[in-house]
Amino acid sequence: MNQLLQFLRDNDLTHQQFADMCDVDRSTVTKWINGKRSPCAKAVAIINKKTKGQAANIEDSPDLPYHKRLEFALLRKGLTFRAAAQRLYMSRNAVARYVKGDAVPTSRAKERIQKLLGV
Repeated sequence: MNQLLQFLRDNDLTHQQFADMCDVDRSTVTKWINGKRSPCAKAVAIINKKTKGQAANIEDSPDLPYHKRLEFALLRKGLTFRAAAQRLYMSRNAVARYVKGDAVPTSRAKERIQKLLGV
């Protein structure tokens, strides 16, 4: 989240001011910056919109857990769990479990996900 911190510094914004822009609590912004919490896909979309892409590529951070990168990839492609499941030849529930971090895809499933989403 260093990109976000740099954006805040460059634009003389406090955590509270940015939190108000994104309609989240100040402590949430602080956790994003300190790496204690990863923003959800919706929050990343809001951050990218509010910062006009200046804090972009948050979702590409190698520090993000696999399920978060998968969530962002689905958002980028505009795929629902159902649509992704159909293209990946798996159940919608399996995709949902992978995105929520409740399950880890098998190596074969990861290969298919990599081909479709680049994750």
